[in-house]
Amino acid sequence: MKRLIAVLTLCALLLAGGCRPQDPTATAEPPLPVTGNVEVAVLSIGKADAIVITTQNKTVVIDAGESDDGGKVLNYLNEKGRSVIDLLIVTHYDRDHVGGADRLLNFAEVKQVIRPDYVGVREEYDLFLQTVQDLQVPDTALPCGGEDVVLTVDDVELTINSPLKSEYVNSDGVQQDNNFSLIVRMRHGAKAFVFAGDAEDARLAELVVSKKNWKADFLKLPYHGNFTDLTSTFFQMVQPDYAVACDSDKNPMAAETVAALVTLGCKHYATRNGTVVCQSDGATLTVTQTKSE
Repeated sequence: MKRLIAVLTLCALLLAGGCRPQDPTATAEPPLPVTGNVEVAVLSIGKADAIVITTQNKTVVIDAGESDDGGKVLNYLNEKGRSVIDLLIVTHYDRDHVGGADRLLNFAEVKQVIRPDYVGVREEYDLFLQTVQDLQVPDTALPCGGEDVVLTVDDVELTINSPLKSEYVNSDGVQQDNNFSLIVRMRHGAKAFVFAGDAEDARLAELVVSKKNWKADFLKLPYHGNFTDLTSTFFQMVQPDYAVACDSDKNPMAAETVAALVTLGCKHYATRNGTVVCQSDGATLTVTQTKSE
């Protein structure tokens, strides 16, 4: 019942568009109707995630970096002429994903927040959640259970996959926030994108065994480009043409990850070298990178 209420609430509150459960039996994936271009910008903010997706009329932000990064996201939105965030997705509650979210909430009009349904252990999570409550921003915590919610934003389809379990801990009993990551698959025309949060092996294993379609032309690499036991398996499942790691000079993408991408013939980027921007017209992708400052 809790899961049903959460999904129904999301459908009622979110954007002009649609919301439906994903059909796991569907095998064909015909192109979606295209009404405009879409831009995906993976911002260069160090070893932290902030992704801005702009359609012809809407803006989606996935994660907001650390506390000092919220302003950088706002600056990028200002450059794009966007003052409204129609959907803010916080994949999980590590400080390098949720840290800047309170600033976005305070200085932009955020119409809807989607986040995983677990309790964070860091002060950045507390500040984020308090700000959501103080500003009365529509807020949906997607229940654990591995189910998908599918949303339509202009001509873009977003599939948001929740973690399967309600608890992820290491051998010392310490909560592992990375494996609570919401995973987002986006479709635009004939093109697909996957944004993999900080998923580590426990979470990647859920995706691999789910038998769902995770194929994508563009992949935001999981866990800042670190290499784990299931990294290569996940890449084989996604089969990306382009991939980008949110990394830094101090913590660069792993050499093993680069090698695995090269084996696939995938062109790879690292945000330590600058913001990566992908333009889609629904039929082709154009990827460029600005020089880091």
